[in-house]
Amino acid sequence: MTGTVPVPPARRRPFFRWVALLGAVVLGSGIAGSVAAERDPQVDLTVVQEDASGRCTVVWKDPWSGSKRRGPFQCDPDRDPILWDFESGFVVSYGPWKGDLYNADLEGTPAYAVNGGLSFFGFLVLVGSGIGGGVRHVHRAVQRRAARRPRMTGGPWSAIGLGVGTSEPPSAGTEKSEDLSYAAWTELARRTSMPPSVSPHRREADVRAVPWWRVRALRELSQLEGMTLGAVCLLVALLQWLFGGGASVPVIAMGAMGGVMVIGFARRAVSHGLADVRRLVRAARAPVSVPRPYVLVHDPCDGTPVLILFPAHAGPDTQPDAVLAVRAPGTDRRPRQGLPEPVGTADLRGWLDEEPTVVPWIEDRAFWPLHGLREVRAGVTEDRNYLRHLMGETEKAFTCHRVSTL
Repeated sequence: MTGTVPVPPARRRPFFRWVALLGAVVLGSGIAGSVAAERDPQVDLTVVQEDASGRCTVVWKDPWSGSKRRGPFQCDPDRDPILWDFESGFVVSYGPWKGDLYNADLEGTPAYAVNGGLSFFGFLVLVGSGIGGGVRHVHRAVQRRAARRPRMTGGPWSAIGLGVGTSEPPSAGTEKSEDLSYAAWTELARRTSMPPSVSPHRREADVRAVPWWRVRALRELSQLEGMTLGAVCLLVALLQWLFGGGASVPVIAMGAMGGVMVIGFARRAVSHGLADVRRLVRAARAPVSVPRPYVLVHDPCDGTPVLILFPAHAGPDTQPDAVLAVRAPGTDRRPRQGLPEPVGTADLRGWLDEEPTVVPWIEDRAFWPLHGLREVRAGVTEDRNYLRHLMGETEKAFTCHRVSTL
């Protein structure tokens, strides 16, 4: 066995979704300012003083308080001489610039420049997040294909003692396998584990006590966050089209991006996201648990946390009977935050009807599985090779390539 510690995968937080939401908020603020500008009142100005370039000092009546106000204004130097003491302007009616006086060319207040800058910056952030999210989605799809595991045969639930299916016993001619005992796995897990760190983030909600959508991991799995973000983009584009001057190129682009996001995330939610969440929630809330000793290791290929499960009352020479890869609960920078002790007991909860699903509870926390429970037998060549791979006893490049092609 090697003593190297595999680098755990970064937890895939919806970074680009939050960036897109930020962009939508910024863009929405710019659009809201532009819409509010349509209600700026027009006021008559009395020109008190004017130079040759049109810089004036004017007096006008405040449209809200009714008091007289005096200030600078950029007059039109080419207006009719009859109107030498008269001009017309507008007063900003919103935000920190409320009360600013400006002319028909928008001179006199930074409000319009700020609104335009917010709209442009928000649009760029939305487009950038869309591109970044698309690249990340493709990268994750490649990673999922590369991390694909060989499918198990037989009944997966027999490994946790629910009596569904049995593995074919190894033949008498099978060679004695390497040391895959509970003692060996325990020594490996403790040697390669990292000291637990205190997470600054609030602990994930308990799905047994709250609705599933309050659980971070399940929200991400359901695809509803992406659908909501796409709907926000569509709504902002619609408001801009209705109240902000029509369908400009940025509005069309944002609406198209929002529509693509809604359709894409809705398709994934309907095809598997919501169904996966329902199965996991039902399994996690199952009334009966099956306690099993576990050892926590990390896959040498991608660092995925993997629970090596053993029969109840396992002794030092007991060999594993199941493995279960789980979702890394930490952050992007510290994916191991929140992982349980390397050796302990997991309460497995699940159901046998429909598609068998099992959720391990450790230290009163649910650790969400990445796929179904895999039954293993050390006497079966394929299972033995996979266990040796998890122990780091095989050549990493060859093993990862082989796993990805199965």
